[in-house]
Amino acid sequence: MSSDVVSIKIRGSKVVKIKGVVDGAIEDLVRRFAKKVSRGYIEIHGGDIFDALKFFFEKFPQPSGFIRDSYFLFESYRARIGLFLLYRSGKLVLMTNGDFITNDRFYEFVEAFFNKINTKTEIFRFCVVDSSALSRSLDILRKISINSHFEIQIDLMGATILNEMPSLLEQFNKIYVFKDQKGFISIKRPAGKIEIYSDSIEINKLVEIMRITTTMTRFVSSIDLDLTDPNFTSAILEILQNLLKDDIDYVYISSRKISFEKNETYVILLPKATIVNKDLLSEAIKKSLDLLSLNCPATIHLDGSNISIEKMGPCRD
Repeated sequence: MSSDVVSIKIRGSKVVKIKGVVDGAIEDLVRRFAKKVSRGYIEIHGGDIFDALKFFFEKFPQPSGFIRDSYFLFESYRARIGLFLLYRSGKLVLMTNGDFITNDRFYEFVEAFFNKINTKTEIFRFCVVDSSALSRSLDILRKISINSHFEIQIDLMGATILNEMPSLLEQFNKIYVFKDQKGFISIKRPAGKIEIYSDSIEINKLVEIMRITTTMTRFVSSIDLDLTDPNFTSAILEILQNLLKDDIDYVYISSRKISFEKNETYVILLPKATIVNKDLLSEAIKKSLDLLSLNCPATIHLDGSNISIEKMGPCRD
């Protein structure tokens, strides 16, 4: 079978054009498949995926009646995101590889995706990084309630977090998980968005941090967490959640800097080391929040057993 790109055009539930070389068995399956999708375009990259495609064309479920057009891309190699599913204003985009289309769960997943589309749906995107996460991602998909817009990208770790914390699916409508050696979490409450970057942090620690952080979003609009030292970050969060009483625009936490922002006033806390007396750390964070509530920009230095405050300008009215 040729390794060149094969493209297939479908109009009016019929195959109207095939560019590239396909065998008769595949062509027959495509013509039957065309009756399901009505209108669409198919691209196939790599000849060694054709055996898997026989499985796909036979088992693909009937698309939602809301889908008027479709685009399918099949790749023989493993992409960074193994499954990309998007519904936008009547059009379906599906991109995947052989690891997914030979998995029976994939067809349950696609059917569940179709069942979520309704008259209010404008954008629904669901990406699964690798096929090992497909079963747990299906569990997540079944829990989602879609209004007009929902986007999610997860791997096995992300699916585990969301199964542990299904309330996130109600609080946020854009959830992305990325593999990254350097851990980082970003939560933007006004945008309904969560981003998690991690490939090395123990899952229970991540869930613990996520539970505290999402609780804090009652008061904090946006939070960024550098998880280079997840234990230190977790300790800061535990202190902070007990001290927060007023709304804050932004919080940034890392092992080197803790920053607070409200009404364009910044208070920055600089701990000299991550091993700090908890009571002293709590006192420094409380001073930071007090200065912030008074609109007093400042930098607080925490060195051993000493707290020093450096005013960075006049307090604002």
